[in-house]
Amino acid sequence: MAVLGKGHNTTYLYKHTENDTKYAVREIVAQRNNEYSDAIQKLEDLEEIKKMNHPNILVYHGICFEKGRVHSKYKNIRTIYIFTEIAVKSFEEHLDQSQKDKEYLTLKNAKRLITSLLSSLASLHQKLGLPHGDIKPSNILIMEDGSYKISDLGEVKNILKRIEYKHAVESSLNYLAPELFEMFGKRSF
Repeated sequence: MAVLGKGHNTTYLYKHTENDTKYAVREIVAQRNNEYSDAIQKLEDLEEIKKMNHPNILVYHGICFEKGRVHSKYKNIRTIYIFTEIAVKSFEEHLDQSQKDKEYLTLKNAKRLITSLLSSLASLHQKLGLPHGDIKPSNILIMEDGSYKISDLGEVKNILKRIEYKHAVESSLNYLAPELFEMFGKRSF
């Protein structure tokens, strides 16, 4: 498998051997029990999002587990693989390249980007009551057809049921969802 991207986790290009379908596969390796339980919570959120089928939210195809040393309610599972559709690049990569090439976002593409983001975020809020929690250029993907999709929905939290202070600081503070600032505005970050 070829590496598509590296950050906190690694994303690989995977080609199904029977039908030649290609997927991006994000590998989440739990080093400690608490990291694994956080990953499982994120997967439960993804299952809710998978049902939405929104054109500007990255499509999640499936999840696989690999057994290892970490113990949890899911019995010795150490590594989680999340299968998604493949993007051409992140908006962050696009911005970096645009600055080098001195080619900037056109008004038409800026409108398309903003419309896509607002539509997907509104859908998360209205249908599931969930904020994204970590919207930033690296979590906005550009697809082969030029459309924009939000990704890294692992930070999505159901504010009414699951939010705690420790979850709020998992997000990138520069891009923290307004709901989280409202809830924790009196605390010092």
